[in-house]
Amino acid sequence: MHRTSRRAGLALALILPWLAACAGRPAPQAPAPLPPPPPGAVPAPETKPLPPLSGLVCLPDGSFLAVVDTKSNAPAGAPRVIRVSLMGQDATWEPIPVAWPEPDGTSNDLESVAAVPGTDSFLLVESSFREGRYGRILQITLDGKVLRTGHLPTNVTNIEGTAVVRTLFGLVFLFGEREDGTIRWADLDLSGEEIRYTEKGSVRFQVADPQGANHRELSTLEADLAGRLFTASTIDPGEKGPFQSVVWEIGQVGDQLSILGNPRRIADVPDAKVEALAFCRGADGREQLFLGSDDEDFGGSLRPVPDVH
Repeated sequence: MHRTSRRAGLALALILPWLAACAGRPAPQAPAPLPPPPPGAVPAPETKPLPPLSGLVCLPDGSFLAVVDTKSNAPAGAPRVIRVSLMGQDATWEPIPVAWPEPDGTSNDLESVAAVPGTDSFLLVESSFREGRYGRILQITLDGKVLRTGHLPTNVTNIEGTAVVRTLFGLVFLFGEREDGTIRWADLDLSGEEIRYTEKGSVRFQVADPQGANHRELSTLEADLAGRLFTASTIDPGEKGPFQSVVWEIGQVGDQLSILGNPRRIADVPDAKVEALAFCRGADGREQLFLGSDDEDFGGSLRPVPDVH
């Protein structure tokens, strides 16, 4: 596992040790050196920052499944699917090896992950067009086994957020475009050898903030147990930032999707590019919303959002 601490904006307060400097007191002695590790011992993992997070799902044990938008031309060892655990304000993570299927092979630009309700599986979704093929949808298990695959429709541009909701009539798959805030929904069929879905409609929404150059209307999608739909809008000027985000409640999803006339502002995040939202259910049955960020050259972050209910 790798370990990370929050950076500026999410920074942890550093706890400084007291220095014993009283007059007449002898100088403290250096501690005795640690004994060498026994033969064959596994070395401690190297400390590394949390990778940029582009999608997030809460797991039953309180950890998270996350995806990274690593491109296909990146080194083979670059993180793409990871498991993240929060310990207070610190996070540890480890890669999940996925058996990427041919002919497309290794993932390219994974922008979202969604849990499939009632199963132990998840949908990973690439953003869109790649080397003559359109973005893949991959249903995987937590250990990285690919159960089946499908493709996004050919007329999408940048799918940044997805969600899967179970209704009385089956599974509904939602996928949202980055620039114009168009969200489509479809009946989802995972019973065959391939992922199949039947589009039922689409709706476009707009929010008030943040506005300006490099604005993205939608950077993620998440639904709570009641079917309330949430997203984040962002300002993304490039690898160096500065970034800005606002988290919104935008509608309700069930057999149909309805958008609020006045989306409800949930949280302002002035120091990060929010690309992931995930609800975790506590022992008391209440849901806690967490956000993950993709801050490009500055890595990623993971934190709770104040109560949204």
